[in-house]
Amino acid sequence: MKLIKIVSIIAFVFAGFFGYSQETNPNKGKFTENISKIVTNLTPEQKEKLDAVAADFFRTVRPQKDAIKDLKEKVKALEAKGNYDVKEMNALVDKIAAQQAELDKQMLAFRKKIATILTKEQLEELKKAKSKYSN
Repeated sequence: MKLIKIVSIIAFVFAGFFGYSQETNPNKGKFTENISKIVTNLTPEQKEKLDAVAADFFRTVRPQKDAIKDLKEKVKALEAKGNYDVKEMNALVDKIAAQQAELDKQMLAFRKKIATILTKEQLEELKKAKSKYSN
């Protein structure tokens, strides 16, 4: 749990990068550039690994985020219609919850991968940055 808290600042670092793959991302390297502002002394090998992990993560979650957005729009449309089928609405809500749970699991895995790339000292820097931003 502590590791998750330490690495949760990563969410701040990669904000805005969803939807781009490593190959098509005009901001390629921005993830490492942003994390370098928080974590000092990243080696070239760490930067390469961080970029690869980030690109894979962003490429994977974009379709899921889009699916969640589409399902939420369907819920809003049914709700706006007024006289909707409760079973249909519940099924959509269940699908949203399942998609969100999968997305949350992928986020945790992403954070874990980031943590395995960084040194103990670098993780401490993330922890300090997190406490700075969460206050």
